[in-house]
Amino acid sequence: MKKLSILAATVLVSGQLFAAEPAHSSAELQADMKKQEEALATIQKGLLYGNKDMVKDGVNSLKAANKVATLKDSLKTYLPDNKKAFEKQAIKAGEGVNKNADLLLASLNENKYGESFATYGKLLNDCNTCHLVVRGWK
Repeated sequence: MKKLSILAATVLVSGQLFAAEPAHSSAELQADMKKQEEALATIQKGLLYGNKDMVKDGVNSLKAANKVATLKDSLKTYLPDNKKAFEKQAIKAGEGVNKNADLLLASLNENKYGESFATYGKLLNDCNTCHLVVRGWK
């Protein structure tokens, strides 16, 4: 059984227990990013081979692993300590990933393959934008 390194504080208020937002570990962040990387590879392979089901599987996996877009209020607990100030930029990029993933599927369903490839590029740009900020590449 794996041990999780998630910490949570509990506060007693008016007889009720409330748990603070859990702190996420760097291992969890790395695991989520690996899942996203694998999902992007699946999307790209599906586009290159004209396999719509593979693209759909990749998009679903990407959105499920995209914690940046889903954590919003507790994103600061997910980001590395020295990057918590970039929370808003990370949220915007994470939401952009999901938005462009949905647009990619919509264009693919309409057999607009050129548009699907262009939207995949925008999706990658959202990923890169977050990495530029969080990793300090800019």
